[in-house]
Amino acid sequence: MWPRGRSGRFLAAHYFLAALKGIHEHSGSLTPEDSPQRAPSLFPATRWSVVLEAQGADESMAHRALEELCRIYWYPLYVYARRFGLSAHDAEDQTQAFFARLLERENLNSLTPEKGRMRAYLLAGMKRSLINQRRHHRAEKRGGGRAVFSIDVGDAETRLAEEVANDLSPDQAFDQTWAHALLGVVFDRLKSYYFESGQAEIFRALRQFISWGRGEESYASVAAKLAMNEATVRSAVHRMRARYREFLESEIRETVGSAEDAREELNDLRRILSSA
Repeated sequence: MWPRGRSGRFLAAHYFLAALKGIHEHSGSLTPEDSPQRAPSLFPATRWSVVLEAQGADESMAHRALEELCRIYWYPLYVYARRFGLSAHDAEDQTQAFFARLLERENLNSLTPEKGRMRAYLLAGMKRSLINQRRHHRAEKRGGGRAVFSIDVGDAETRLAEEVANDLSPDQAFDQTWAHALLGVVFDRLKSYYFESGQAEIFRALRQFISWGRGEESYASVAAKLAMNEATVRSAVHRMRARYREFLESEIRETVGSAEDAREELNDLRRILSSA
């Protein structure tokens, strides 16, 4: 996971924008043996498409898929509620209530594949929920007493103070916290991939080179530490960057309903992080 605070946000944004450089400038440059497996021409099944397509056919599968996606979004929606003007306690209550309704599929009846971007759908739903709550001057209590997720309000408030600029609107705060939550998932996937394949030492040594700028050390210095030659280190860095791009694109696909939505989401992510 990225370091906490503004420095962590900057590092995450730097890695992402560097990965975009790789997507646009290095596409097609990988050799067949180095290239991560690409998605087929038909848009693959994703957690979000499972939710969209499950019309009572497999409720348990849709519930699991939706629950996984919600774990990325609870903090951005909590931040939105706080910037909307709710206290920490009321923001927690509203976030829990919103996800309780969502996991019971109460809000999915009108959802169609054309409305296939998870981020846009959840933000619009949360806005409606908060406006209705304010209009009726009532706070829903944790989805009827059921805590859908374990929310550490103290930790969430610390993150809010450290990571979110005070001058951001609720929408801007949501976008930035969503972007960094997504990049945290990508980085954790990359780390797990290397650790689980017995390459923890390689990961620790080479993660500084994920961006296309220079790392803190030279290739020659890292090669000496790893008892490799410099050409082998450069090849390993190339594969790590490719794997990072693969995981980035994969995570975006998991939260949208079509290839076009994925392209739009990637463009939005670039816009959000470029302005951070």
